[in-house]
Amino acid sequence: MGKETGAEAIDITNKEMEIKGLLDKIGGGAGIGSEFTTTSEGIEMLNKIAMNTNVTQLLQYLQSRNRLIDEVIKRLKTRRLPGRGEITGIKAGRDLEHMIPSEMVYLSDEELQQQFLLRYAEGQILQYEMKQIESSSIYVVIDKSGSMGGDRIMWAKAVALALLLVARREQRDYFVRFFDDRPYPVQYLSRKFSKKDFVKIFTYIASVEAGGGTSISAALEAAYRDIMSKKYAGVSDVILITDGEDTFDVNSMNELKRKAKARLHSIGLQDANLETLKLISDYTYRVRALDDKNGLWVSLV
Repeated sequence: MGKETGAEAIDITNKEMEIKGLLDKIGGGAGIGSEFTTTSEGIEMLNKIAMNTNVTQLLQYLQSRNRLIDEVIKRLKTRRLPGRGEITGIKAGRDLEHMIPSEMVYLSDEELQQQFLLRYAEGQILQYEMKQIESSSIYVVIDKSGSMGGDRIMWAKAVALALLLVARREQRDYFVRFFDDRPYPVQYLSRKFSKKDFVKIFTYIASVEAGGGTSISAALEAAYRDIMSKKYAGVSDVILITDGEDTFDVNSMNELKRKAKARLHSIGLQDANLETLKLISDYTYRVRALDDKNGLWVSLV
């Protein structure tokens, strides 16, 4: 091997800084790009990312679609039912979100409203005592069949990366599984994953290419069984991205989802047939365009 010239060394450094900036920008506050520059090991990993064509292309694609993908992530997060939990009793406090219905009587009359405000100031509003049910994992299931080639598979992989960064910020376990006519091996990261783990799974996501048939049901069954094997106390969010359709035993699929304590968010790309998916999904979205040049075409179906 020949020696690296000074110009080449500077070029690599510039690439590293570009990747750091992209990671920080798409991280939405996760700050993972900056973390790579704090140690020599981190800089070496950043260099590996910078020299991997698949990875840099995916990062650049995500940056170019950042506004649209942010919109998708926001739609998913608004469906997470924050603060939902099990009612364990009644107590006094100021939490209006969990106020018991009978307290609404005090808001129907002007004199009673004054009493309500006084009791609120003193923390004496009757409210449900809640045991929080925490979200446990994010599981991304991606169709890599032949029809997903080109822009569609890049878009799906970019969303998978964005959700990886969401999992990191929210300290949730992360799974990603690709499928065509069969499910491929799952990739898993625990909630406190390291930079090395991040690079490994990120590189894997970037390397996947489209091809093959479509079996959504087999992939979802595998996802639910993976989640059940972890015995989570909380709810897991499963995000399916596909442009295809499949036939399902609806009752069996919904029962498996219930046992896994999962919510299924199905994202159909462009002309995907979503009628069957709606029968097994908690939320179904259609992404009508894969860029935001003509507006943000993300709708709940």
